[in-house]
Amino acid sequence: MKGQLQVRSEIRLLKMVMSRDRNNPSLTIAELGQVITQGWMLYRQNWRSYSWVALKAYASLWIPLIGLPYYSAYKAAILRHGIAALRAETLSLQQAEADARRQRLTLFGLSLQILWTVIWSSCVAFAIASLGLIVLSVILHGISAILGATSFLELNSDTIEKILSVPTGAILITVPFWSYRRLLYAESIALSNHEQSLKSSIQHSQSWSAADRGQLAGLIFSVFCFTMPMASLISLITEFIRLLLHNSDQGFNIAALINDLPGTMIVATLAVNSPILIVFAFFFALLQELPQIIEWRWLLSSLSDLVFISALTIAVLAFWQTTKAALYYKAASKQEGLDLQFQDR
Repeated sequence: MKGQLQVRSEIRLLKMVMSRDRNNPSLTIAELGQVITQGWMLYRQNWRSYSWVALKAYASLWIPLIGLPYYSAYKAAILRHGIAALRAETLSLQQAEADARRQRLTLFGLSLQILWTVIWSSCVAFAIASLGLIVLSVILHGISAILGATSFLELNSDTIEKILSVPTGAILITVPFWSYRRLLYAESIALSNHEQSLKSSIQHSQSWSAADRGQLAGLIFSVFCFTMPMASLISLITEFIRLLLHNSDQGFNIAALINDLPGTMIVATLAVNSPILIVFAFFFALLQELPQIIEWRWLLSSLSDLVFISALTIAVLAFWQTTKAALYYKAASKQEGLDLQFQDR
């Protein structure tokens, strides 16, 4: 009789574990909307102090090598303070900065891991997009040759290029987001548990995102799209200033502005979401245009680009950290609630 009770107890425990695996606390689409709203409200409540810390993080990037760990620490301080605020914990922003600076090497390792993930996934996306581009181009040219000029669907090179740009752009954007989503919790986990190593934080983040079916990639894409109108406005202003300065003698060329604007908008959106990209792009442009530095028009247009883009980047950096704080708080609440539910059983 006692043996039968023990077997039943073990079966009940096994079912509980299996149920727990099936009910991994992945977030729904509605909850991701709540995460963005909560992150925005947290940013609005503390925008001055968070912007100041984000400014220090961004300024650290301009110090070669030495500044990178401090960039990771300062931006993590916003995340740590945001999590504490959502949990109603008493933690000053200065204390959060001090804690993050002590963990700066671990946080820097996480930043490098994320950067490596984005780079290799972007290379994979580029390879897939290039292969798909070749295949689709051959198919469309074949259709155009078969149907001929009598067809209603007469495809020329420009039309084919526009058709292929849509799936190509979708692949180049989606694959890095999909790869990055598995590390989305790692920074928050490392900050919440100081004893966890870099490897442990990454593994913990991957286990939390194991049940995700694209919601986290959707969150990253949503924040990316949220910044696009602001980045587009900034790019419009900077492009207007550049053309106004360089064409002041010949007159303003509105056609050149319209032609260059789409590409500039996409680059600006990528830049404000990747502060490191701004630093590398600036120094690359500086080396490429070195003979023109003494020209006041080039210098003025470059500085205007840097000032506008940097201001938006600082705001987006702080908002993205508060959004990650809201995401971690929501996921951790569901995880803790699930743990309590199984303990009650």
